[in-house]
Amino acid sequence: MKPARTFGASIVLLLLLVFAVAARQTPAATEPPRFALAVLYFAGEPPAFLKVPNGPSPGGAWYSRFRRVASWQQPPGSLPVRAVRITPTLAGDAVTIKVSAILGVTYHDQEKAVAEYVLHENEKATVNALIGFGVEPFEITVVRQAPAPTSAPSVINRTQSIEVVGIELDPMNQPCSMLTLRNLSNKNVGGLWISFLVGDRPRGRTYYMGEEGLALIGTGALFQRKVMPFEEAVQTPQGYVPRVAQSQSVLVATVLFEDGTFEGEPEFAAQMQGQLTGQKTQLIQIVALLRRALERVESAPLADLSGLKSEVSALKEAFDPTVKDHLLRDLEAIRASDRSNPQNETLSGSTPIALEATARLARCLKLIENPETGVNRPQPPGGNLNLFAEWLRCQTEPPPGPSTADCPNCGPVGPAGAIEARGFFQVSMHNIKKSLLDEIDQFQKTHKSPLDQQAVKTWLTATTDHYAQWLSRLLH
Repeated sequence: MKPARTFGASIVLLLLLVFAVAARQTPAATEPPRFALAVLYFAGEPPAFLKVPNGPSPGGAWYSRFRRVASWQQPPGSLPVRAVRITPTLAGDAVTIKVSAILGVTYHDQEKAVAEYVLHENEKATVNALIGFGVEPFEITVVRQAPAPTSAPSVINRTQSIEVVGIELDPMNQPCSMLTLRNLSNKNVGGLWISFLVGDRPRGRTYYMGEEGLALIGTGALFQRKVMPFEEAVQTPQGYVPRVAQSQSVLVATVLFEDGTFEGEPEFAAQMQGQLTGQKTQLIQIVALLRRALERVESAPLADLSGLKSEVSALKEAFDPTVKDHLLRDLEAIRASDRSNPQNETLSGSTPIALEATARLARCLKLIENPETGVNRPQPPGGNLNLFAEWLRCQTEPPPGPSTADCPNCGPVGPAGAIEARGFFQVSMHNIKKSLLDEIDQFQKTHKSPLDQQAVKTWLTATTDHYAQWLSRLLH
């Protein structure tokens, strides 16, 4: 009897194991497929792959490289296409795809809907509506995502103060990994630059900055971001399919601290500092305009924002040496107003920090105006970072020539890096200006004409405080 009981127990155990294995396999068998879009944006080349998010948040990407229709002529008064945006959303076993054109002469200023499709797996759409914008049609096909990678990419760190806590595959967001970093320094981080490599070849880059002058990573704080692996296009008899590239790595290239010092690649630090300098320069002018507009509304019998809109529209988006003294006068006027009004605590001018911020800005503006005057030769990375950071704050104009010999103040950044820094400077000037113009338009659309004077005053007060506080964080 004893062997019989042992045999029966073995059968029960075997059945339990079979059921357990089946239970584990059932979710995998019923898991919905993960899709991607194969986007053929440049005829004659392999497509790019765009992940279709499984969650409610829409994904999307824009493509600035495409072929233009040779015989097409741009209508008078219209803006040219700078990029095409594709936004997929999962809807059951189908994918809703929205295509839009991003328009602008220099920047991405407008977006217009082009077409919308609902496709299933292996279905293809040709976006012929792009011809009306002077762009050769894109082809979009719904395909299966590449099999998820079995390991996370490696991490290369060019900084000393940023610790790589880890990088792990994210099972809830395949094929992404989650990168976790920590700020080991006693300074707040203002910007972080990350590049992506396949082998030793750069395949992409991104950077992160604190919102509106706020710290990106506080002292001792963690920083987490999803990392999307680079996918290659592999040709099969059925067409191109995605495959996760081998030997991928994430490069923590540069960290920029709030005091202007940095660790890592100098050209990336220059670009992030160019953005911050552009923000400071434009915000000084915008805060001054808003405060003058508020004074006019308080004294005018009828509220009108047309004057403010015209003044903001006239602001330049590249540095103009002739406005240097005007900028400093505006900054001092802002500080004087804050000192005379106890309710304004945004830009107190009595503290040593505030006085140093004014002096530093004056030096930067002088060097932007004439980069050959009064600039100390910057030290290489690892040397006097404060000296180099001072140059980074100021070098936002293009160098005079194509070689390093023609740009003695370019230092380790080089002429190309100086040009990139100027580009970041100009984009940030434009974006702040456009943001305020959009806010003015939105207020006018939601309020009937003639505008209520109290409503305008309330809006101007809140808007002025918002931009003044942003400026205060940058200057301190």
